[in-house]
Amino acid sequence: MYTANLPWNLGLLDWLVASEPDSIVKSLADTSERPIGVRIFLEDPRARTAHIWAHMPERTEYHVKIDGKTVDLRIIPSVDQNIVGGLQLGTFAQSAKEGFLRSAPLAMSMMSVWSFQLQRPVAVRELRIDDRTNGAVWQVRPQSQLPLQLDGLNVSLAAGNSVGSLLALFREGMASPQPAYRFLCFFKIIDAWKNHHGPFAQTDGLLEKKGRKRDTSTLVLHEEMLSGKWPAENYKDNLGKKFTSCIDAMERRAEFPGTSISQEQRIRLAR
Repeated sequence: MYTANLPWNLGLLDWLVASEPDSIVKSLADTSERPIGVRIFLEDPRARTAHIWAHMPERTEYHVKIDGKTVDLRIIPSVDQNIVGGLQLGTFAQSAKEGFLRSAPLAMSMMSVWSFQLQRPVAVRELRIDDRTNGAVWQVRPQSQLPLQLDGLNVSLAAGNSVGSLLALFREGMASPQPAYRFLCFFKIIDAWKNHHGPFAQTDGLLEKKGRKRDTSTLVLHEEMLSGKWPAENYKDNLGKKFTSCIDAMERRAEFPGTSISQEQRIRLAR
């Protein structure tokens, strides 16, 4: 099963301690190679079910080599013992994170094949990481949020299409568990902001009447915008860059390892 270069990223996750704190400390300090278990609970996000719409297959166990290391994979049933409810993976690794990073792409690869075969959504509901040697357990879930206070509506519920469309993109981006789709939604909002489309064109018109102009070149990424939301090594190279830098990069000639594509090809792919 091929797992290289797959878009398997699960997005922002919270590793919640589910065992005694001492066991977590021991696990983090342990650098020996030991068994790490990864249990993945699946769901159909469209139907809101704690299983996927597939009967248990005849073959339920696989043993796959990844970079010279074996990952054991077992398909596990839901409560009714007939429908697929999740995956259990195990590998020998020097840390819980290493075991997770080796196992997760394999699971996502299998889930992608299943989704295509079933023509149904297949997604991760929750994960459980188990360092059996040290008795350490983590529950891994999409990043939790503190409850905030709702304010009064600042826009009309019957807002025009240009405003409503961007609000819908924001809602879709916030609700989707898939990083790629979230990126597309938020990208279109930033693209409209940069290129003065939709409601931003209306704002520009109002500013022009006052002899002012909206400057999209001054807004840059600062550490406080991302701190606590993502590991620092994932964004440190982007600090100080303009919000529009990602759009500028995509508008330049796209280059892939060993090849390149033309503007015409990029437009065709975008469609």
